[in-house]
Amino acid sequence: MLTALIKRQDIAQAQARLQKKLHSQLTRPRSVFTIGHQGASDPQPSLIANAQIWFVHHKLTESATPRHWNVFGLTRNLDESASNAIVVEINIPLSGYSRKVAGLFARDEKGRIFLLHSGKIGGGRKGIGATNFLKWYKRKKVEYTVPDNENAQGSALEIANLNATDTDVVTSIADFIGAVYRFKTRSAPAISERDLEQKATSTRKPRSKKAETTTYVRNPHVVAYVKKRANGKCELCRKKAPFEDSDGKPYLECHHITWLAQGGIDTRTNAVALCPNCHRKMHICALNKDIETLKSKALG
Repeated sequence: MLTALIKRQDIAQAQARLQKKLHSQLTRPRSVFTIGHQGASDPQPSLIANAQIWFVHHKLTESATPRHWNVFGLTRNLDESASNAIVVEINIPLSGYSRKVAGLFARDEKGRIFLLHSGKIGGGRKGIGATNFLKWYKRKKVEYTVPDNENAQGSALEIANLNATDTDVVTSIADFIGAVYRFKTRSAPAISERDLEQKATSTRKPRSKKAETTTYVRNPHVVAYVKKRANGKCELCRKKAPFEDSDGKPYLECHHITWLAQGGIDTRTNAVALCPNCHRKMHICALNKDIETLKSKALG
């Protein structure tokens, strides 16, 4: 059984370890994104991200429950011109133990430190909450005791073993963030077929809005190189290009494994040639196994 960390120094050291592992795999984007939370939206220059998840941390000392505010979301949903929604918070009390926050650190008999989460997720909609999420997630909880609290006990989901490699820790956290996102989106209220038909036949003119976007001037030699290396086949699915372009060449698209918006370098070792289907898949799903496959292709 695990033992919850309740001493301020122990929690601070575990939090520092968590952030060090995240910072080793996530980088600071060139843009500053606004993050929305409980009635407020604030620019977050400290936000870091990889191709899958983003992370923000603040130490909230003045709140009712002083805590480490650890918030996560999906990188593919980041929008420079909008307030970005948090997928899940893994908040840790600065000291002591509190069921008012969902996260905690715990240690096993071997001294390994684990990041845990109660399963309590916010959403503001009917059907979103710990009970329904835990039924859907179907992962077994781990048991822990709380010292100096008459040996109180609790149970929570194991999110990551902080003694694992940096890559494994971030992968484990990303898997949890992705699961919470899938649960929240699948739990959206269903719309009847009749209502859907009525809404789809609306004749109102679409609203317009101005948005400032950032584009990157890419090295055309990188594009040419990866397409030549691919030799007419997608470097992910390995299928032939679905059609030819206007010059009669196999149509493939250049994709940066670490996105340029997340600080990726425009070079052949960070670029691959993908069919349009796989290119879109990488921007929507960004699965770990696909990322690793493309890294090996790029490094050759």
